[in-house]
Amino acid sequence: MREVLRGYQPFYRKNRYVEYLLRKSEKFFPGEFRLVPIHADARTIRHRVGPEIFNRFFTFGFVRNPWDWQVSLYFFILRRKQHPLHSVVSRFKTFDEYIQWHVQNDKRLQKDFFSDGSGNIIVDFIGKFENLNDDFAYVQDRIGIAKTSLPHVNKTKHKDYRSHYSDYCAELIAEHYKADIDFFGYRFD
Repeated sequence: MREVLRGYQPFYRKNRYVEYLLRKSEKFFPGEFRLVPIHADARTIRHRVGPEIFNRFFTFGFVRNPWDWQVSLYFFILRRKQHPLHSVVSRFKTFDEYIQWHVQNDKRLQKDFFSDGSGNIIVDFIGKFENLNDDFAYVQDRIGIAKTSLPHVNKTKHKDYRSHYSDYCAELIAEHYKADIDFFGYRFD
């Protein structure tokens, strides 16, 4: 998605001072400084660019079924030795151990990425990974860029997410992500 959207940066193209600052900071701090961090939540982006600029754009993001997301994340971390959590996750003997650790150590909900400090949604559109092509086509229409299909990067190979869960761990995810599951309408099956 990042590659497809790379050319759509009207704020940066129209604001030469911001372009200059970003180029200069990258020269002296390669990969360390960003106006907006990768995977930043909407609240952080709005704070960094200011509400006036934030509100001028069509803002969007994507969510994923929490059970499916955790299976994918687990296998992604195991496959990527450079991932910051690889040394921790690779010590677990089973997926169940990972899930039990995860719910104890990761308190962030997907909904938090799209809301302000009071829980109000501050983005214009939240698409679903399960409808990625259709939802991204909607985004492309809204921002006025040519339709193109998304490449599937960081794909992990695994069986259907449901086959990885014990009843106990499926319930742990249901409890841990209850607000996301209710808000976005997800189910285990």
